[in-house]
Amino acid sequence: MIFKKEYRFPFEKYDQDGTNTFNGEFFLDFLKACESDFHAENPLVFANYLFGNASTMHLLQHSFFVDADEYFGMELINDTIDFDTALEIDKYSNTKTVYAIESYADDNEEAPLFLIIDDDIKDGRFELRYLPDDDDENEDCAEPSPVNSMQMK
Repeated sequence: MIFKKEYRFPFEKYDQDGTNTFNGEFFLDFLKACESDFHAENPLVFANYLFGNASTMHLLQHSFFVDADEYFGMELINDTIDFDTALEIDKYSNTKTVYAIESYADDNEEAPLFLIIDDDIKDGRFELRYLPDDDDENEDCAEPSPVNSMQMK
């Protein structure tokens, strides 16, 4: 079964270091709260994918101390997650793709949270998803619990 939930945040209020200039909260702290919220609503699973647009991935990238040639997130290929093709493309790229970060959710630290760039998602939003390893592409996404988005001010 697939689970997903959208989260919203004030994209324009974050500086280049991933700090909310309005309340001082780090973007990574907001991400941790979202992962915990996702797990609380879906207690049998933890989010293992973060889908966001390139601007969100850029914000996430600036929240870490990484080399200038590192790029966060894998592009969808024909609207599909295709790790094999992405790894093949990386062989010829001048940048290094960061495909995943460690989860920030309690009791799930060190598990990968894969980063997927989906430019159909608007600025100030991202989706956390749980996708099983044996994902059936024709399976519909399960409806999240009644509160289907979490907003940060």
